[in-house]
Order: sequence, then C-alpha cells, then structure tokens
Amino acid sequence: MADLKPNPFIQNIADSISKRSLLNPLTVRVSGSKYEIVDGIKRFKAIKALTRKNSLPRTLHKIPCLVQRDMAGVSNTPAKPLLLSDSQLAADILTEFDNGMSIHALSEAFYCSADTVMKVLSLKTLHRDIFSCFARDLLSLNQAAAFATIPNKAAQWRLLQQLGPFAKSAEIIDAIEKGETVVTLPDGQTLILPSRGTRPKTRKPKTRIYKSKTEPKVDIPIPHDIAMAA
Repeated sequence: MADLKPNPFIQNIADSISKRSLLNPLTVRVSGSKYEIVDGIKRFKAIKALTRKNSLPRTLHKIPCLVQRDMAGVSNTPAKPLLLSDSQLAADILTEFDNGMSIHALSEAFYCSADTVMKVLSLKTLHRDIFSCFARDLLSLNQAAAFATIPNKAAQWRLLQQLGPFAKSAEIIDAIEKGETVVTLPDGQTLILPSRGTRPKTRKPKTRIYKSKTEPKVDIPIPHDIAMAA
C-alpha cells in the first residue's frame, strides 16, 4: 500500500484508537496480488503511527478488514461500529455523554451516525430490567430503543414479557416505534401493544366539612336537681 500524505486528523484518530481500540474494520478490495484500502485510509495511517511509537493496543495485533466484493452501497459513515457489541457501544457513549460530549462529537468519536447516538441516549428511559437484558446482549440496540419509545416503564416490561421470542420480529420493532396498538404477525397471531397515552389520574373527591360559625359561649345555669344527681 502506497504511503499517504500526512493528515491533520491522524493524531486524533490515533488517540481514539489508543483509547478505544479500532471500532470499525478497514474495508479493502482485491487489486491484483494486493489489497487496496477502500474505506479506512486515515485509520490505517493512525495504526502505522501507533506502531512506530510502539503504543498499538494489544487487541490490534491483527488489523481487521472487510473484503469488499461489490462497490455499490459503500458508506464512509456506518450506522454503528462493527467491532463493538451494542451494549459496549452504548456503555461508552453514555459515559462520554455524561462527561459532556455533544451528539456530534460522539458520532465522530465512535464512527457512527447521529441516529445511533440518539438511540443510545434514549436508553436512559428504559425499564431497569429491560436495560439489564440489553447489557447482557439479550436485546439489540434497535430492540431496546424501540421499547424506550414507550413512556411508561411498566408498560415496556409488560410488553417484553408478552412478546417473548417474538421481540426480534422486525414487524414488532417497527410497530412499537410507530406507536401502533394492534400488530398482526406473519403467522396470523395478533398482539396488543400497550397504549402510549398516559392514563388520566382519577382524583378522589375531597370531603368538605362545613363548619357553622361558632356561637359565643354562654354559661347556662344547671338546674339544682340535675346538679345534685350528678
């Protein structure tokens, strides 16, 4: 691979790789007996710079690459990092967001779309048991973010219990995000999704006690015979 001209962003990328390792593999294509980098030239230069400084993370003893067979549809900005699990990506983004990083900065730092960052930030509204399932990689980011669109956390959890193995259905996830209430599955089953509307709070009627105006205290003399009986 031919040496490339220095780039002012190489050091920033190198710092990111040194801190978080490589988040996305390089995309290459076969060119004769060699590979040509299609996407990831700056990342490759940053890896070379770290190698010269002997500060390359141990996880990068081999550089992960994707061999691109069809050049159609190659995107320079993937939806999310390919070398991190959804739960790892979410944990890192949430930590950096709490440290003050903006959505745009997070998108650039983790090589993902702003939509992915927004989905991760929406997980803050998840029911804790659903978030636990996501953290254990039992749910994908798209699934967890779909449940997070339901304002009521208890309704989120009831829906997950209701869906069971059907939670991975693309039709279900799409229906949750659109706010639909009735979903018909391809196999004919019908599911009732929880309503997004908050239930009106029923107010208990207040019991009002009407007190009459206090009359002035008047000393009434007790009859003699009653006083003697007492």
